[in-house]
Amino acid sequence: MLTKANTKLSSLLPPNIALIIAGVFFGALCAFSIDPYLNLVEQLGFRIKQVNMTMYMDYVASLVWATFFGACIIFFPVSKMDKSMLLWAWLLKCFVSLFVLLFYEGYYSLDAEGFFNQGINFAEKYKKMNPMEIFLVTKHSESIFFLITKYKLMVPDIIGGSFHSLKISFSMVSLIATYLFYHAANIITKKKNRAFFWAILLCPSLLVHTSEIGKESLIVFGLAIYAVGLAGWHINRKAIFLFLISFGWLVCGFIRIWMGPILGLPLFFYFLYTNKNLLSKVVCSLLLGTLIFYFNGVTLKRLSVGDDKNALYSKLERIQKDNHRGGAAINRAPVEIKGLLDVIKYAPSGIFTALFRPLPWDMSGLLGLLSGMEGLLLLYLFFRAMYRTRLKELNDPIVVWGVVLVLSWAMVYGFVIHNFGTALRWKTPILPIFLGLLLYLGRYRSKDLKPFGLKFSNLPELKK
Repeated sequence: MLTKANTKLSSLLPPNIALIIAGVFFGALCAFSIDPYLNLVEQLGFRIKQVNMTMYMDYVASLVWATFFGACIIFFPVSKMDKSMLLWAWLLKCFVSLFVLLFYEGYYSLDAEGFFNQGINFAEKYKKMNPMEIFLVTKHSESIFFLITKYKLMVPDIIGGSFHSLKISFSMVSLIATYLFYHAANIITKKKNRAFFWAILLCPSLLVHTSEIGKESLIVFGLAIYAVGLAGWHINRKAIFLFLISFGWLVCGFIRIWMGPILGLPLFFYFLYTNKNLLSKVVCSLLLGTLIFYFNGVTLKRLSVGDDKNALYSKLERIQKDNHRGGAAINRAPVEIKGLLDVIKYAPSGIFTALFRPLPWDMSGLLGLLSGMEGLLLLYLFFRAMYRTRLKELNDPIVVWGVVLVLSWAMVYGFVIHNFGTALRWKTPILPIFLGLLLYLGRYRSKDLKPFGLKFSNLPELKK
């Protein structure tokens, strides 16, 4: 029986990798369960209002939950090499979520505690609501309260009542999202590049903010589905990919309603550019225009500004002032927005801040240094991409889509970012696409470069 079980496991995963990973998981489970460490967990988790169980039980439940998810990876419908990659990545995510973030949570007051407590205290309210009510009527954070309540109903009580187990669930969602971005890149380039998977996973801000309870993991997940759908549609025109685009779009809009127009605009340009037939262009333009207009209307309603442009400008100014506080506040006066001219004048500075800052000199501390180095690396990759990109490559629909998406996001967020800590969280969802775009445009080219996809005949060749 044991031989059969070993044979079955080896068919799912290389035996040496399975043995190493099982040993690491078992060792971590034992090390993290000893009393001195659990005492430290309790001390650092003083902000967490745990009602139904002790902090010991909360943390031990999360270790079991993390092990369960690790075992599930073995049965994922992916190749053996990808399973090994995912298991090592999962070990790293668990280490960040269950060890590194303990100190972060003990030092800072985070939204994560509020999301967890709200999901418990107002569970009865959200049980009675449906997704459409959340989407149309309620305010920004209600969507995540609603999802946490539904999650608690689906899992065992000991897991549903555990703060650290909820962190592990968000970490798994973000790990799946990272793999989906990697898969989208594989579809587009027609070759596997595991270095891109690790590049996304190891981005400091992505690694930290997608390992905690928050909106970022969910938006990254929605964006990953959206990206896989678009990559699939670009190569192979099948209806399932349109469904994935729509589903990912809705997930992002459900969590942050203004992501709807932001994700809709690049789709408009993509479909307008790829359709040669005039009738198809008109139909696609009308459909996407209607959806963008609808999302825009719901966004304005959720922001409580109606159709009044001045009210919208005032709302943006208030958001700036709310974010212009704390130790990581950006040292600049909030922008006064009186009209479209102010928007145009401020756009370059706002876009740069949203995409590249903080830089190493902007923030203090270890996290500030890591975030600054990340910003510096993005700036280097940007200049490298500018130097190596040929103008004819900007004719590629996928490149146009990526550029419009990144700029649309940066235009919106550039106006309201006045705190580097908040900026790092808000930048998390767009980072995989921005990083992928910079790496693709900044790669080494062969002499005979031809763009990829249905519109073009063959793939660009990379120098070895």
